[in-house]
Amino acid sequence: MKNNGVKPNSFTYGSIINGYSKVQDMEFADRYFKEMIDSNIIPDRVIFTTMIDGHCKKGNIKEAFSIFKSMLGRNILPDVITYTSLISGLCKNGDMQEAYNLVDEMSQKGVPPNIVTYNVLISGLCKLGEIKKAKELFDGVSFKGLTPDGVTYATMIDGYCKSGHLSEAFELFDKINENGVEPDYISYNALLNGCCKEKEIEKAMLLFDKMVEKGIASAHTYNTLIDGYCKMGKIVEADALLKDMIENKQIKPNHVTFTILIDCYCKSEMMEEAEDLFIEMQNRGLMPTIVTYTCLAHGYIKSGKKSKMIMMFEEMVAKGISLDKVVYGMLDEDQGSLEKSFMLLDDLLQKGISGKDVYDKLVDGLCQNGKFSEAVKSIDEIGKRGVMLSFATCTTLVRSLHSAGYKNKLDGVLNSMEGFGWVPQASSLTHLIDQDVDWEKDGQVV
Repeated sequence: MKNNGVKPNSFTYGSIINGYSKVQDMEFADRYFKEMIDSNIIPDRVIFTTMIDGHCKKGNIKEAFSIFKSMLGRNILPDVITYTSLISGLCKNGDMQEAYNLVDEMSQKGVPPNIVTYNVLISGLCKLGEIKKAKELFDGVSFKGLTPDGVTYATMIDGYCKSGHLSEAFELFDKINENGVEPDYISYNALLNGCCKEKEIEKAMLLFDKMVEKGIASAHTYNTLIDGYCKMGKIVEADALLKDMIENKQIKPNHVTFTILIDCYCKSEMMEEAEDLFIEMQNRGLMPTIVTYTCLAHGYIKSGKKSKMIMMFEEMVAKGISLDKVVYGMLDEDQGSLEKSFMLLDDLLQKGISGKDVYDKLVDGLCQNGKFSEAVKSIDEIGKRGVMLSFATCTTLVRSLHSAGYKNKLDGVLNSMEGFGWVPQASSLTHLIDQDVDWEKDGQVV
């Protein structure tokens, strides 16, 4: 735009920033926000709030508060949306005390919290399992001069269900109509999920039928009930629901629907049925996800059909689908020995399906999933194979062990790394922990 001699104005920047924030591409949003300020165009409250909200949704609380501080420094007053965005970010991080502090601050500055603010707080408490505090806050909403809306009720019902308080969830659900609020599909789905979780399948079916009658059932509704049946081992009933979706054609099954059933068939070692569904979903234009492939891989291993799993992996490679997440999804779910994991990786490497960096990814995956004992054990196994771990992976492992409090393991790990030639002999733990690494250059130190 600038190259064409056209100067962007506040509206232009605001539109661009809003677009990037909506898709959570905060790197580009930051770039245009900075460019805007460098061009001496002062962002207004809406643009500041958009930036704050985008960073909060991305989990960048520090950046969000930095922008908030800049906003205050320019004497631009935040409104209830600005504060609620920050409170939402804090609640998602589980920092309820700071969230409450911010509620106090906004009230002191003459910006009263609205029902959305309280919905966010109730949701934060429910996610932490603080259901009693959430109910107290819910009960206090009316005393603040506010009326609970559909989201307020749905949030509390979902909180009750997830914490195992199904009877309380039903009690609250029954009160919705009394208070002049029509229960929406979110409340119904939350309650349906709670019934399935508690294996109250008859209650779940009554809710399901009512949702179908009201015309608010969705693919998610069907998926919830199908998943409930699968977890109870009622695969015939689950499959019947899929057939109902296909025959009635009102609500189409999606990739989640098929994947739930494929997983159930795989766990029951009914691989022919799983394969039939796998083919059918593709015939319907639904592409299998990494989760779908992982379910099938588990099924092939469990039913002793390893050769079929290898064939599936070869087909995936031919289609340009990365095996990384499938293989490491399997390793993450497999509660068996690390030896089994290495046998699988060795097999893939031998057949040319995976590259040698497969072991780097294994160690990275173990660290990311907090499986530090397994990560330490894997060092000797990898070394025995004569494989070089990248410097970046070595640094990741040392830093992860240090951060997780496994300091007693560090000297032994460093000695092994030096012995296998993965790090220079003169390396120290401090050097590896503090070393800056360019993660895009396969472990080259910068």
